[in-house]
Amino acid sequence: NAVNYVVNAFVAETENYLSAELTAKFAIAQATITVNYTLVANTFEFDGTEKTVELDVTDAQVEVDTITGDKATDADAYSVTFTLKSNDANYVLSVYELTFAWNITAKEVEVEWTVPALVYTGEDLFAGISASYEGVKGTVNLAITTVAIVNAGDYTLEATNGDTNYTLKAGTETKTVTVAKAQAVITEFDAEDIEFGETVIVSAKTNFGTVTYVYSTEENGTYTDVVPVNANNYWVKAVVADDVDGNYIGAEADPVDFEIAPKEVDVVWAG
Repeated sequence: NAVNYVVNAFVAETENYLSAELTAKFAIAQATITVNYTLVANTFEFDGTEKTVELDVTDAQVEVDTITGDKATDADAYSVTFTLKSNDANYVLSVYELTFAWNITAKEVEVEWTVPALVYTGEDLFAGISASYEGVKGTVNLAITTVAIVNAGDYTLEATNGDTNYTLKAGTETKTVTVAKAQAVITEFDAEDIEFGETVIVSAKTNFGTVTYVYSTEENGTYTDVVPVNANNYWVKAVVADDVDGNYIGAEADPVDFEIAPKEVDVVWAG
């Protein structure tokens, strides 16, 4: 074994010579072991469970003594240190401390967008849109960069993730949504019969825009915006023009008829 030794040599006395004794020291030095090791794993993907880094030492005379920094759960970069010892006094180790970098990578997830049918209303439609992903503990709602979604057209939205344990799959973190043009609708359209000399009474309501009226003496004739005044039978259409900003499509109601009746007068005779 590796240790210091003392050896004594003796010569016994005889009739021809005297006795003698000699003492000497020597040592058997410890052998050096080149430590052979393998880090079992140094990269993991986040899944919500604790990860542990292990060192596999192949030499029978070498043991792991202490470990620091070998356990973690969240996605991040870490450092682990192993101290080693020899379990055989005949050997010393080539290295007594090993430090390694290791990491838990973020889990890639796909963003799921919830987008209702978007049709122009004149109000902001942003609040009806949401984005989420399925995490290890269930559905996680994401923040969306705020955009005013009012006018008809296309909008590009972006979801943002505040949890470093997850990374959003490329291409799913953005979403283009389209707000369709609304359809103007004319309701409660009516025209009253009047007598010559009275003002034409026509009324209608619409959900978008302004109602204008055009008139004709024939149902399928030529209509103009000239308001009739003479006694006759007339037809009137209620019209909403297409929005100049492109937010709604105009409308035209079926014509309705009305009469401007001749005014009855009394004949006054003179003489």
